Order: sequence, then C-alpha cells, then structure tokens
Amino acid sequence: MQAHSHQRRIRVVVTTLGVLVGLLSTLVVAPALPARADYQPHGFLFAHTNYDYAPSIIQSGALRQYWWCGYGPVPGGVPSGGTSSDVIYYRTYDSSTGQYSPIQEVLTPTNAAWDAEYTCDPSVIEGHFTDPENGRSYTYALYYSGTNVAYNGRIGVAFSNDGVTWVKYSQPVIFPAVYPTPLYGAGQPSTYNYNGQAGLDLFYTDTTATPIDRVYVRTTTDGIHFSAATLVTNNGIAPPGQPTVKMSNSDYAYDTSTATWYAAIPLPARPGDRETYQFGLYKMDSADVLGGTGTWTTLGYIDTDLTGGYLNHSPGLVRDGSGRITPFLPSVEVIYAMGGNDPATWDLASVTWRSPARVALNRYVTSAGYHWVTGGYVPAGGYTKELTLGYVEIAPVAGTRPIYDCATSSGSGADQYVSLDYTCEGAPGNARGIEGFLYSAPPPGITNHALYRCKTGVDHFVSSDPNCEGTTEEELLGYAANLPS
Repeated sequence: MQAHSHQRRIRVVVTTLGVLVGLLSTLVVAPALPARADYQPHGFLFAHTNYDYAPSIIQSGALRQYWWCGYGPVPGGVPSGGTSSDVIYYRTYDSSTGQYSPIQEVLTPTNAAWDAEYTCDPSVIEGHFTDPENGRSYTYALYYSGTNVAYNGRIGVAFSNDGVTWVKYSQPVIFPAVYPTPLYGAGQPSTYNYNGQAGLDLFYTDTTATPIDRVYVRTTTDGIHFSAATLVTNNGIAPPGQPTVKMSNSDYAYDTSTATWYAAIPLPARPGDRETYQFGLYKMDSADVLGGTGTWTTLGYIDTDLTGGYLNHSPGLVRDGSGRITPFLPSVEVIYAMGGNDPATWDLASVTWRSPARVALNRYVTSAGYHWVTGGYVPAGGYTKELTLGYVEIAPVAGTRPIYDCATSSGSGADQYVSLDYTCEGAPGNARGIEGFLYSAPPPGITNHALYRCKTGVDHFVSSDPNCEGTTEEELLGYAANLPS
C-alpha cells in the first residue's frame, strides 16, 4: 500500500474511464482565474483509466516523451495474487501537431524475478549504455523501483533503443542500506547523465539508512555499478517556521551553465491524507548537493492554493535527454499527479514556474458575501474578483513571513481564511498551502502597505483598511508591496 511520500506502490480496483472522467470533472469543475500570470497551472494533461503518477519526462524539440507509473495487467499475475499491479506506461506529445501518441504499457513485473510484484517510479535517461548480460548497446536506460513483495524495494535498470521495447538487467543495481528489510527499502530514482556515455548521478530514496526516509545520491561510470551513497542535505527545504522535511519522492535536474541542481521536493501531507498536497521547487550549487552540504534556495511552491487539486504529489521535472534543465530555463515545468485521496482520481497535471518575484494577492466574493483571498486557484461557486490587495513575495526573502491559505471546504459557503500559522490555527486539515510571503515590518526601499485579517458574521477576508471596512479586525498579517516588481 502507498504511504505518505516514500511508499508509492499501490493497487486499487480498476474504475471505468467514464467514472474516472466524472471524478476528474468534479475535482476541476472550474479552472483557476488568471491570478498568477507568470506562475500558471495548466491542469490535467490527459485522462487515463485508474491511477497515474511518478512521471519521467524528456523534451527534445517539439517532441515530449512521458513515462510514468500506473495500474495495468501483468502477464502471469503477481505473487500477492491478482493479474494487475504497478506497471510503467509511455506516450509522446508533439507540440508541432498538438497530437498525443497512444498510451502503451512498456514495463511490467517479471514472473519469479526480484521485481515480480511491482515496477514503478521510472527515471529515463539517454546516453550510450552496454548491457553486460547480452553485450548490446542502447541509447536509453530506465531506472525503476521494484520488488517481489510489498516491501524490501530495490532499484533496477532496463535498456532500450526506442523507449518502448525494454531489456531488463536481471539483478537490482541499488539495494537499500539494510537488506533485506520489512520497510519500503530503496526506490524512486532520478538520474542525470554527466558525460553523454554511461556516467550517471542517481538520486533515490532509502527508508532503511540513517537518517531514514531521506534522499541519497550515487554515481556510476557504466550504469550498473554504483559508488557509495552520499546523503543529500535537506537544509532549506522546510518553509520558515515549519518542521524539517525528509525529502523522499523527489526529482532532480541539472543546469550545466551554472553548475546548479534544480529539485522538486514534496512537503508534509495533511493528517490522514494518502499523499501530500504540496511540493516545493529549489536549487543549489552542484558541489554542495553532491557533497551533502549547503542550503537549498526556494523558488516557489506548488500546492492546493495554486492548482486547486486536493492532492499534488510525485513530481517530475521536464528535462532533456541527459537530465538537464538548461534548455528550458528560466522556466521550470513540473509534471505531477493531481487528484483526491482515491488513487483512481490521480492523473498527470502540469505547472510552470517562470521566475516571478511577486504575485498578486486578490480578493474574491460571492453574491452571498463569502470571500476567497488567493494568488492562485479560485473554486467554483460564483466568486468574482473584488480587488487586488497587493503583491506578495513568491519565496522567502529576508524580513518576510509566510501566509497560509486555509479553508473549511472548497466551495461556495466555505470559510476561507489567511493565517500566519501553518497548522491553520489547530486545524491542519484545512491547509491549502502558502499564499506567499509578507514583510513583518515596512521594508525599506519598497513602497508598501499593511494587510489585516478581518472577520464578518459568516467568514474571513483580508483588507488594507485597519478598520476592516466596518467589520472586526483580527490581526495584522504583514506588509505587501504596492507593485509587482
């Protein structure tokens, strides 16, 4: 079964496509109003029966290749019983024609082998690889999580020349630090080719090493034999004032022009949820990342506040065939799973970060007087924009503090409130993510104004009026910039 963050193997009852599409239309019945012009969610990419998550993406010119984990038939069945399990799917998208290729199941568990139960979490990389078991050369390597039970995960590799037909190396190439283990083990690989041949950096999760549930990195020169593991630092990942983040279930890409790693890293889930609703985008100098030192710099956050999705998890960065992000900067595009607690609602979605310094914090209202304050997604329910309250920093800046989006539900009639407390004032189930960052005091050199949280007879709202427009003023939230830059 899938647990928060690190354990992504799941098996659920297959729904019909019609039921799935109905679930999705319920989830995203109204698109986000265009509040973040430079930081936009694009919504679902395509519908596919049952769950889809943990994508690996290669972009080359107009052609985009997707590999991801889903639920599908396994020839001969799996050891735990049943005829379906976690498998790996593939399709392409040609932006010059706007056409997707058919979805294909390309990698499945192998009967009586070490990966007989699950194959999941693909990371596909281009290079020049030789399979030592058959002596043949290949242009693609696919690293994946696998196991023959519901735990004791290991990482395997398969080779291909077309991204569709794969030849598995017969044994795992990475084992957990403690092996065998009754825990999840090792999995969720993310690869980068540093020499155009078979030289790779491979990031992965290990739940058995100390500290547990963290990301480690190893190197290889032949794609098969790996160095000892280095623990990747988690310094700087947690938003200000929040507990330390463990970092499992992450994806990585490299910028050769600045020797910088970019990362998409999940943040903690709401209590009781199956997966997280939020992940962050970060960057750090290569020497620090590979040396296990340094502090990550936050670029921004993808969460329910931005996308409207109840859960947003298992991210994959859009990269080139070597695992580089360089050709696409300053944009950072992430493909991730969006849906609800039922895995049958999980489909792949996309969001692009384009280096905005600030975003507009807008206030919306219904005819019944219910307010919604956000810089991102506005739910269905008749909300119309009242005004722009000011501009908030999209990432931590010296002298700022985060403000959080909280709501008692997701539709009209909800009490949506902005809070300085990441637990939503003792109601963490109401959490929707980070709205942005306000200055704690008037910042020098930036024209600014104060924002207050206000309370009406039915809900909360935010105002620049210290008298809260004739309602009850609850607290000073901070100081917003008057201008977007």
